[in-house]
Amino acid sequence: MLQVLGLGVLWVSLHCAGMCGPIVAGLAGGGAEPGAGVRVRRGAARVLTYQAGRAAMYALLGALAGLLGKAAEVIVADVARVAGLVLAVVLVSVGVVQALGLARGSGSSLAPRAVRAVLAAIARLWPQGLPGRLAAIGFAMGLLPCMLMFWVLSLAASTASAGQGATLMLALVALTTPVLLVAGCGPLLAAPRARRAGRWLLPAGVVLSGIWLGLVSVAANGWIEHQWWEFTASGRQYFIMFW
Repeated sequence: MLQVLGLGVLWVSLHCAGMCGPIVAGLAGGGAEPGAGVRVRRGAARVLTYQAGRAAMYALLGALAGLLGKAAEVIVADVARVAGLVLAVVLVSVGVVQALGLARGSGSSLAPRAVRAVLAAIARLWPQGLPGRLAAIGFAMGLLPCMLMFWVLSLAASTASAGQGATLMLALVALTTPVLLVAGCGPLLAAPRARRAGRWLLPAGVVLSGIWLGLVSVAANGWIEHQWWEFTASGRQYFIMFW
């Protein structure tokens, strides 16, 4: 737990805002509430609902790792290799649909009917209502091939306890929540003119997150090489993983 709450704070601060920040910003936004306070409260509720879905998946994975040990990491890694590719395609599709919707709203004749039909079919499989769907998205996103998740999962595997393994993974969710609340609700505090000017940034961010996730997943499958930057500071060797 000390490892998670120590090193985890640094890793979460550097990593999560870039990878998942645009995703939760897209989930938290979308409302037309006139007051900043109302927008932020509703945006925060959406982020927390998404995090609740992630917490459910992470607790399940942590309990599995605590019961099965290192064997669980192999199982989760195999599932994540496939899930990451699927989620990358979904994220890019959602971002493109949002961007084309903005373009059509400004007078463009673009109509992504095929993509919208696919997303509508997926939506029918999810629980009805916004909270249920946000939780379902968070539950699915818990399968991202994230290096942070696998790091804590390895710690969970060393506990030989389903309860302790689940607790470690829930601690990771707790660590990521403040960063994602800032990433998700920060744009809602902007002035109306700034929000209108930056409305293209969220779809672009979701597409970039999807592409980044796709690179991570493709590298995890061994189809391309992992890319990182190696450097030395205070006599110690460090790596920054790009994908």
